[in-house]
Amino acid sequence: MNRQDFRNQAKSQIDQLFNQIEDLEKKRKEVSDSAKKKYDEQLERLKKERSALMEKFDDLEDVAEERWEEARKAFNKSADSFQKGFNELASLIRL
Repeated sequence: MNRQDFRNQAKSQIDQLFNQIEDLEKKRKEVSDSAKKKYDEQLERLKKERSALMEKFDDLEDVAEERWEEARKAFNKSADSFQKGFNELASLIRL
């Protein structure tokens, strides 16, 4: 996959993940009272990870060819971490 295709795919992934955060914010009322504190803490952590993910995405825009693979891996690692945090947060809704 070339750089532009990867950036396009990454942008699509980011948009999807950010929409999922918005959905989770709307579903907060479905969380049991006993889980709300944990839900709020994880939501805040996820928002911080969102910022880190955007920084990694921005790095993809300007990275030199010799650092491209490193930047791509860093973005993927950040996206995986974000997805894990999202899944943990989403599981609280099902409690």
